[in-house]
Amino acid sequence: MIVSEISKKGNWVNVLFDNNELFKIPYELFVKNNLYVDDEISEDTFSKLKHQTNIYQIKQSSFRYLGLRNHSSNELKIKLLKKGFDKIIIENVLIELTNSGFLNDKIFAENYFQFQIRKKKGKLKIQSELIKKGINREIISEVGKNFDVDFSNESTVYEIGIKKFNSLKQKSNSNIQIKQKLFALMLKLCSQLFR
Repeated sequence: MIVSEISKKGNWVNVLFDNNELFKIPYELFVKNNLYVDDEISEDTFSKLKHQTNIYQIKQSSFRYLGLRNHSSNELKIKLLKKGFDKIIIENVLIELTNSGFLNDKIFAENYFQFQIRKKKGKLKIQSELIKKGINREIISEVGKNFDVDFSNESTVYEIGIKKFNSLKQKSNSNIQIKQKLFALMLKLCSQLFR
């Protein structure tokens, strides 16, 4: 394949080959690979360029997601898979992001615990949500030890009860169902209090 035309658009470069195949490559990879018009590109080199471009796109998408909020490794993987990226390349990029400190499931779990406890969610509910987000059970257990909720404080128990009551009322539960569920919640809180 011979490069017949090169044009830059933003941070991307369009490379047109003599067989009319158009290839978009990030500008920094274009410069790094010293591509010029009339250069002959072997299939092997072209394959490597495609691979480098895929890695670049996955990293850029990852940084966009992480720039919006902290993500667990599993959450980020699912979002990247939905964008149609290759699973093996995603996993390699996630390992690289973890090793460089951009992705950390333990820090994610700690932040998630802090945020949800402030919203008066119970520890078991938070742990269940973290499992759904793909956090390792060992990490959840380790982090959860640092976030034992103090149910000895009457206002905390009262706030949790009110929040649960309002939630049940919005779901059109009967008065009997509301009483049963509030009673079950109070039993659970008491069992945690007297462990």
